Amino acid sequence: MKSLNIMKNIDNSILNIVDKIKATTEFQKMTDKYNLLEDNHQNIFTAVLMIITITLPLLIVLISYIFYSGVKTKVDLNEQMIEAASSIIAKTRQLKIETNDLLGRPITTESMLKNQISSSLSSAGINTSNITISQFNLFENSGVNEVSASLQFKGLSSQNVYSLFEKIFIQGRYKARTINIEKNAQSQLLEGLIELSHYSKAPTQNE
Repeated sequence: MKSLNIMKNIDNSILNIVDKIKATTEFQKMTDKYNLLEDNHQNIFTAVLMIITITLPLLIVLISYIFYSGVKTKVDLNEQMIEAASSIIAKTRQLKIETNDLLGRPITTESMLKNQISSSLSSAGINTSNITISQFNLFENSGVNEVSASLQFKGLSSQNVYSLFEKIFIQGRYKARTINIEKNAQSQLLEGLIELSHYSKAPTQNE
């Protein structure tokens, strides 16, 4: 429907131009000269005029189509770029959320690991003197620090071990590679060994 309206506007514009040309004195002079021409010359002139009359609207339509196609292509390209940018932003946000869920607080030294675990367990009422951390290792890969260590405990109640798991694995976001727990036959308390892994964002030079 829009295309038909465009063609109608073009036809009206051409007709208005033709009417204005007919009203000029130059057109009257050309008409007089045309009447003085011989029949074969008049036929040639008429044929040329018909060709121009047919060609001009087609040329205008072709130029309009090329312009419209160019504008439409540019608009489509801009829409695709906007959609791609929106998708990248959304995925970046989702990646940041998932990264924050996976990574814990930064750990770069054995003392930082011990202080972090001791502080967390002390807040749960666990006697940290019954906790020993050893075999600390740190690996950095693609901006992520991977820490591995062994946590040995003894003399803990079942409730203490449950609190330890909650503090380390849920709140601290540590990962367990192996867990070995036994009950001491004499004290009836639990003792065991946990091999831990921890992932955090590696500090940059500016941090």
